[in-house]
Formats: sequence, structure tokens, C-alpha cells
Amino acid sequence: MSRGTTQYQGSAFKNVKERSPLSSCQLAPHQFVWTVKKKKMAQRIGLQLFVSRLSSYTTNHELKRLFSPFGAVSEARLVVESKTLRPKGFGFVTFESEADAHKALKAMNGRIVNGRLIFVEVAKDTER
Repeated sequence: MSRGTTQYQGSAFKNVKERSPLSSCQLAPHQFVWTVKKKKMAQRIGLQLFVSRLSSYTTNHELKRLFSPFGAVSEARLVVESKTLRPKGFGFVTFESEADAHKALKAMNGRIVNGRLIFVEVAKDTER
């Protein structure tokens, strides 16, 4: 057998002689990607919150009013169905500061609003 690194591919191991670009890095490739994702998330954490399980009678104005005691809300929007224009039951609230968003997240997650238990979490970026 030749000397090389052993990598897992499919259902078998194989020896690889070439070095990957990440071989000089102290982290394994999957750890490296995870670390980069965590750093990106730490940079943007908390500015936009995802609010789910809202009542279908909730409006954009009411959503903004609900989160405004925790700080300056720059945007509050509900996601609506394209045909009926009725709210789908979830929305996004954007704060101007990270600290305000964190306060709102802690205070509003698991709270009952309009007879419904709502969940609040940090909004995730979708890469398209």
C-alpha cells in the first residue's frame, strides 16, 4: 500500500495521495465549514426574528406593535398566500439592534398571543 491519507468515499475506504487545500488547516473539512457557518451566524444573529404559529387574524401593524416594547422595530411583515392574500401564520420582525432582538426573543418565545402559543427564533438565511 502506498502512503497517503485514507478517506471515506461511498461504502469503501481509499488512499488519496494528493493533499486537499484544507490539509494544512488544523480542523477537519466538516469542522472547518461548521466554524465558518457559526462565525457568519454570530455576525448577523438577532437582527431578524422568525415568528411562527400566529393567528390568521394577526396584521402587520399588530405584529409590529407586539414587538415594539422591546426596542425599535424597523420592519414587521407577515407572509401571505398569493391567491387569497390571507396570512399563512408566520412572519418576520426586524430590529435595529441585536440586543433588542435578543430581549424580544427571550420574552416572546412560548408566549400566548390571540389565544395561540407562538414561537420566536432567529431567522435563517436561505442561500439561493
